[in-house]
Amino acid sequence: MLVIVIALVTLVSLTDGPHGCSHDGNEYRLNEEIKIGCDICVCLPGKIQCPKVLKCPRTCSYKGHAHEHGTEWYNEETCDNCKCNDGSFSCINRECADKCSVNGMNYDVGEKFKKDCEVCTCYGNDVIHCQEKNCPCFINSHIVFHEDTVEMGDIVYKCMDGRMTIEEDNRSGRVRYLTTLEVKELEKKLKKREKLQALLEK
Repeated sequence: MLVIVIALVTLVSLTDGPHGCSHDGNEYRLNEEIKIGCDICVCLPGKIQCPKVLKCPRTCSYKGHAHEHGTEWYNEETCDNCKCNDGSFSCINRECADKCSVNGMNYDVGEKFKKDCEVCTCYGNDVIHCQEKNCPCFINSHIVFHEDTVEMGDIVYKCMDGRMTIEEDNRSGRVRYLTTLEVKELEKKLKKREKLQALLEK
């Protein structure tokens, strides 16, 4: 019984004690030396300790450009202040005073751009103002303007800001957007009606 107790105590001390280190997929024991680049580092509990003054620090790659260790740079596109530290870079993100960032694109103050069906203007610091304009719907190469309707028998379809809708409940006026399959079916019906009208006109 005494032997079993000692074995359990030994097991607990090993699992609860400090663990080794991991670097580039390799495991290291405590106090074991690790070569990173041309620097000799040491495995300590929870971290890898390297010399404060690196012999050959690594460069950083940022958006296709190489930056030496310790150098700082300013990214005009995103207004970030960045710094390279031994292969890793850190950036301080901030809003551009003279730019607006929309869907990954940057615009200068006063510059106009299209957002969906609206024409917007950049006022800086990511402040934009857009002219309210609803998108039309396109059915069979025909333009159906916002809030215009298309009648197919007893069913009335309505364009709402670029998407076709159908009245779901005529008592409440509630509508729902058509699915892609329903839009295709509507286009087929319209094509048949157009062909029939063309034959009648002949």
